[in-house]
Amino acid sequence: MSSLGSSPVLRASLVLLLALPACGGDKHKVLTPEERLNEQLAIADEQEKNPSQGTYADAEADSEEAAKFDPEFTDHQLRMATLNAKDCPNSLPDEEKKKFKPGKAELKVTFQTDGTVKEVVMDPKYVDTAVGACLDRAYESIQIKPYSGEEQTLDWSVDLKILTEAEKKKAAKEKADQEKAAEKAKKKAAEEEE
Repeated sequence: MSSLGSSPVLRASLVLLLALPACGGDKHKVLTPEERLNEQLAIADEQEKNPSQGTYADAEADSEEAAKFDPEFTDHQLRMATLNAKDCPNSLPDEEKKKFKPGKAELKVTFQTDGTVKEVVMDPKYVDTAVGACLDRAYESIQIKPYSGEEQTLDWSVDLKILTEAEKKKAAKEKADQEKAAEKAKKKAAEEEE
């Protein structure tokens, strides 16, 4: 090992020199292997000074928090699926569209602990119909965060009707806005994890 990293004063000086670029200097500087080693030694020294940082107990608490059922995220995912489900009657052939009666479909969506949908139970009037099959596809594709504990069954409803062109455009805009919000939330969560 090089004697460069053996002196505490020299290591502190190197840490200071390595920190200066982070204060507005060249942010994209590639470190040499020796500079990277010194940076890692400085981090190790910092961790020795603050032993409570990054302990197993902290990691366990984080994983316990992450393992709880997240009703807010689940609600968001159900709303996203509903944007697709609302369009189910519009996927019918023209002859069947004329026969379709608008209404509210009452659903029970059961989530498994791995975050997938186990079952979608709906009003009997939609079972074994093209609209019912479409509802199944819309809600069975939901993926939520895995959690510990019992399976969760949520009551949900969706208004079904043949949409006008203006309503289709509005629904498409809502869906795009929801997808943008979901992507933004996903990026924010990823940044917070780093």
